[in-house]
Amino acid sequence: MANLQTSYSDLLASEVVPKLLAAIHSSIPAGVFTLTKPYQNALDQLSSWNYSMDQSSNAAPIWWYFINEYLQELFGTQWSTHHVPTSKDSNLKIAIDNTSLLEDAEAITLNPHTGPSFGLAISSQSDLYKVMFASFENAIKKMELKYGTNMTSINWGSIHNDKFVSLTNVDSLSYGPFPAGGDPWTVNAAEGALLSTGGPSWRMIAQPNSSSEGIIPGGQSGNELSKNYESEALLWRNHSYLPMTSTQSPIAIWTLSK
Repeated sequence: MANLQTSYSDLLASEVVPKLLAAIHSSIPAGVFTLTKPYQNALDQLSSWNYSMDQSSNAAPIWWYFINEYLQELFGTQWSTHHVPTSKDSNLKIAIDNTSLLEDAEAITLNPHTGPSFGLAISSQSDLYKVMFASFENAIKKMELKYGTNMTSINWGSIHNDKFVSLTNVDSLSYGPFPAGGDPWTVNAAEGALLSTGGPSWRMIAQPNSSSEGIIPGGQSGNELSKNYESEALLWRNHSYLPMTSTQSPIAIWTLSK
């Protein structure tokens, strides 16, 4: 159970990346031209990736930039043409935290033969591959501009952070930011941004009639002066648990009186 709760395996990546690799190979037929070093480097990283969004992964940042560009390639023109009012409702923006668009992108990727969607000219595998390859090119261009040409120098933990934000929104009372794994599509989730402020708020493994354990991202006290204010934060980060002790007798008895 602990392995499942702390899993960084990205299901969406496991479905989409094999299609992306096929699109890349389809777009660079042997003997025609070869990819430049950054693109080849990114292709190598994705080809050997186990779809884990752990901190040390070099492929994870490439996937992150690709999926953002992919959504833009799929839906951007239609959003502009039809003047979708994203300024009035942020939920309409083309972004990875737009669950509906991601599900549409997933469906189009896995079955492009269902016909055009949102007015998109994608009704065949060939159409899909063109869009995916263009998205891959755009992603690598953006990564080159920001991080340089060596894709192996970038890992997920170097660009992705978690932060426990204080309920008071006072930054000095918050914990982090700190390098972290995960994304919106992993069991050990991280809210959809490079600075994630949302994730598993309580991990627990309970066994009937046996020992149980749990952990919270912070501490058991809301008093910032208490030693227990952030006493469990590092344990949570390290995927550790604390035993949950039980008692046969009530901890407290409340009595109503007139």
